[in-house]
Amino acid sequence: FCHVDGQAAQPVFLDRARSADDIEKASPRESSRLLAPQGFRRHFLNSQADEAGIPTEQRPEAWQQPFLDRVRPLVMSGYYDSLLGISLDPDTGADRVLAQGSASNTQVCITLVKMFVGSGVTFLPGGFSYGGWLFSPIMLFVIAIVQGVAVARLISCCKQLDSNSYADIALVAVGRGCEFAVQMSLLASVFGVVICYMAFVAKLASSMGMHPTMAVFLQLPFVMPLSLMRSLGQFDSANLCGSMLIVFGLMVVVAYGMGSLVAHGAAKDVAPFYPSSAGIFVGFACFAFEGVHLLLPIRASMKNTDMFVPLYMGVLAGVAVFYVVFALLNYLRYGKTEVETVVLLNLPHGVLTSIVQFGYMFALVLSIPLNFLPGARILELWAFGIGKKSDHFGASSSLRLSSMAVCALLAIKGGENFDKLLALSSALPLEVVQARLVCYGSGLRHHCCRSVLHGPHIGRDVTCNRGVSS
Repeated sequence: FCHVDGQAAQPVFLDRARSADDIEKASPRESSRLLAPQGFRRHFLNSQADEAGIPTEQRPEAWQQPFLDRVRPLVMSGYYDSLLGISLDPDTGADRVLAQGSASNTQVCITLVKMFVGSGVTFLPGGFSYGGWLFSPIMLFVIAIVQGVAVARLISCCKQLDSNSYADIALVAVGRGCEFAVQMSLLASVFGVVICYMAFVAKLASSMGMHPTMAVFLQLPFVMPLSLMRSLGQFDSANLCGSMLIVFGLMVVVAYGMGSLVAHGAAKDVAPFYPSSAGIFVGFACFAFEGVHLLLPIRASMKNTDMFVPLYMGVLAGVAVFYVVFALLNYLRYGKTEVETVVLLNLPHGVLTSIVQFGYMFALVLSIPLNFLPGARILELWAFGIGKKSDHFGASSSLRLSSMAVCALLAIKGGENFDKLLALSSALPLEVVQARLVCYGSGLRHHCCRSVLHGPHIGRDVTCNRGVSS
């Protein structure tokens, strides 16, 4: 019933919602919308709004798209497919171009924070035991500044070359050799993260009494089937769940560290600088700024790409401050001898600690296929070229499973010296080297040139203008 201008209530009869039979009569695009969660409900509400003459822009955003589509700019899985410019349709093998970005500045800020604040921050207190309470914060800020400058140069190259693919930019700026080098570096980066995550899960499991080797092998039944997925967009729900678990774990660590430091004071065996082991901390610090290879897909998702660099610089500064506070808090509390490589292991035994550790392990296991897939796509492109999924499905699946098995073996071997593994996996700040190399190449090509990109972008012309110099 409704009241209009003080008149008596009148019954309003609404049309029935569409049934499942209507899906067969709808277009493929409309059918997919109806089959999405709450699809019939959204269609019903929009139908009533159409009859009432309510413009689309005045309707709630929740009526227009599913929940995961609304938070996808925060999850970003769907945009990782374009990481290397090889976003291929799994059925046709054709290059798939992402839709125009629609993420707001706020969404991008949250995404950047999520990109930085992951597992790497839990290693920093242990890393401070190698660098010292004075040297480590200074080095963290230095790495953040260098990374900020390098990313700014990289984005300048993106604007000059009108591309959001690392490999494409390297190809145009320097040549085919640089394109291959960038793909190799990204391959090493993503597989290095996979190996560290598997070793990290094994280390947490070993604290609960499980043998590290067994802990690595037990991950394979979960991650191997997930590694066969062809699109990262299928990881949206898992990625969102994992992010929530990581945030919860960090909140517990910060709360306990602050309370314990106030109650017991700082440890006695802390020092400002450890010359003999300071280099190891540099590797820890580089690993902490994980996710940098995902910057270009995130920028491509923005509605206003010109705001990316200022937003990135602000988030980078805030994250660097958080890293220093988080690591210094826990290092001063536990000291050099008691702080663990993974600070989660310093939490007191109890139900809450078990929940945090299990939650972190679950989040990391879900993150392993997410980080593995871009590397797998590179290997498949090298091995089989561009083609439909059905052309080399068996061979590509075998390649993925064998690659995951190799990562597991390396995680078992590297897990024996987990701190060294972390430092080694991030010994070379790839984003800095790539940005410098690409900018140098762009500066050399000061004249206007046209380059036809091969591979997944056959026939596309890219114009290089004078602009970015080293």
